[in-house]
Amino acid sequence: MDFKSIIFVFLLLLIICFFIFLLVLKLKHKNFFFTNDNEAKSNDELLKKNNEIEQNYKISEKEKNLLQRENEINIKSIQISEKEKNLLQRENEINIKSIQISEKEKSLEQLKVKLNNDVNEIESLKQELKNKEEYFNDELQRISSLTLKEAKKEVMLLAEKETKLEAISYKKDMLEKVKNDVEKTSKKIIALAVSRFARDEATSLMTTNIFLPNDEIKGKLIGKEGRNIKVLEQVLKIDLIIDDTPGVVVISSFSPLRREIARITIEQLIKDGRIQPSSIEEFASKSTKEVKEQIYKNGQEALIILNISNMSKQLIELIGSLKYRLSFCQNVYDHSIEVASLAGMMAAELGLNQSLAKRAGLLHDIGKAVDHDFDGNHVELGIKIAKEFGECETVINSIASHHGDVEATSEIAVLVQAADALSAGRPGARDKINENFFQRMEQLENICHEFSIVEKAFVLRSGREIRVIVNTQKTTDLDCFELAKKIKEKIEQQVIYPGEIKVVVIREYRVVEKTK
Repeated sequence: MDFKSIIFVFLLLLIICFFIFLLVLKLKHKNFFFTNDNEAKSNDELLKKNNEIEQNYKISEKEKNLLQRENEINIKSIQISEKEKNLLQRENEINIKSIQISEKEKSLEQLKVKLNNDVNEIESLKQELKNKEEYFNDELQRISSLTLKEAKKEVMLLAEKETKLEAISYKKDMLEKVKNDVEKTSKKIIALAVSRFARDEATSLMTTNIFLPNDEIKGKLIGKEGRNIKVLEQVLKIDLIIDDTPGVVVISSFSPLRREIARITIEQLIKDGRIQPSSIEEFASKSTKEVKEQIYKNGQEALIILNISNMSKQLIELIGSLKYRLSFCQNVYDHSIEVASLAGMMAAELGLNQSLAKRAGLLHDIGKAVDHDFDGNHVELGIKIAKEFGECETVINSIASHHGDVEATSEIAVLVQAADALSAGRPGARDKINENFFQRMEQLENICHEFSIVEKAFVLRSGREIRVIVNTQKTTDLDCFELAKKIKEKIEQQVIYPGEIKVVVIREYRVVEKTK
């Protein structure tokens, strides 16, 4: 082929390609418009559907509102019907009440008519009585020369004279009868109370016996060169008597509390077997705690015996501590229970408050639980204690008046006085010699405690020896000599005593170290 033919063919191909290109563009353009038409149609359909959905939603909302309103209307109609029922019920009640009122009015009318009839009848009787009175007055004036006033006066004087004589005679007879009845009743009540309550008055005043399992224990209690017995007496503040009596040692002290602590300590030492100074102090401390616990139990036991409740723990402890307090040979704890029991029995016989009488009787000597530690007599201290723990006025007056120092303001206080006298009047209940001895022992200890350097002081050998333990930090050995002399001089000036009293001042310096 030549060059022209090639160009011609090339141009022809270009023209064909151009027509093909135009054909393709035309087809694409048609498809574009077709798709746009389809999309427009689909959008219109979607808009229509959305409008229909919105309309349906609005219709459903309206239906819901209509249903809600219908429900509210139904509820209101139900409420209206209930109110109508209540109104009908009230109308019925009003009708019934009106019927009842009408019936009452009818009955009142009938009573009014009857009352008018009775009034008329009474008026007629009054008139008849007045006529008869006038008739009798006229007859009296006609028969007697006295006027009506004079006759009345004579009759009244005569009646008054006779009435006075009868009244005086009747009063005298009644007083004698009442006096005899009161004496018989009081004797009967006291006899019943005393016969129904009996308690032994015998008590150990000075000593406590401890029975030993064998005589070898005596040697252990004494210790090497008497070391153990010295520590026992010094720590426990008692006098330990170990003589030839087989199987027995005697604890001597005027204080029942010290004797009890010493008894428990020695019994525990014997049981343990280690009788030496260190163990003595250890068991003495334990025994002291045990006795304090026992004091509270004693108080609770007294409340159980007397069936008394509502009492504070501190007051119960004070009652329990009376177990270790003596007064005129009487154990104050036992004496208080006895007075409470007697007062309660007498109150029951007289129809009074038995529980209150027992409470007043139990607390009448409560001041003796603290009279060693505070100034004042046991009555004043007892009143303070009762007021502090909120006891009633009857109990306070019973404490104040049980010795007759204050006037008794209630029957309960009088019964406590009588019960206290009955308890004190038992054989063996009062012994002034022993009471004076106890007071002298306490006085000796108090004299020693007047000195500030004294830590402990206790009386031994029935008051013939005083052991005084001083503070080692505040004193020297020379101070001990001077202290012993001052105590001796004070005792000679203030105390009346038989024989002689030995004053022993102990200054012990102890150093303790423990290994780890």
